[in-house]
Amino acid sequence: MTTKPVYRPSDLKGMKIRVPNNNAALRIMEHMGATPTPMALTEVYTALQQGIIDGMENPLSTLYDRSTHEVCKYVTMTGHQKMLSLFFVSTDWFNKLTNDAQKALVQVATEAGEYFSKVLMPAGNQKALDAFVAAGVQIIYDFDLDGFRTATLPVYEKFWNLDTYYLIKNQMNVVK
Repeated sequence: MTTKPVYRPSDLKGMKIRVPNNNAALRIMEHMGATPTPMALTEVYTALQQGIIDGMENPLSTLYDRSTHEVCKYVTMTGHQKMLSLFFVSTDWFNKLTNDAQKALVQVATEAGEYFSKVLMPAGNQKALDAFVAAGVQIIYDFDLDGFRTATLPVYEKFWNLDTYYLIKNQMNVVK
């Protein structure tokens, strides 16, 4: 979400974008052309008001909950990050379960993930988008997706095993 429209990575040049303080988020925003600016979420609204930053990246529901639509009027739907809900248990612990318990755990975890991905997340996103539009925010769907992918690929190559990266993308049905 930004104070100026963003259609291609070059539109981010010179813009300061709030990101979480982690290497991957910092590098992704750098490679997209912006100046990544880590800061606490509690400081974002005032920083936007005062022109300290020009935008922020967060899930739509977080943007809405933080009332950023009052100070930013553009959302570019890059989808450059996906919300993943991961469930981890140790192999030793899992192997101590009965076969029925293992199957039940996998089934419940799968169902919970599907519910989050197919029901909760889309509903929260739509609520935020509807509120943004009502507040006069321009939602940008027509942008240079290939430009963003090309710009950020070096970050994925550095931080991810690309086999894992493409496996996850395939599982998410986002590879064209």
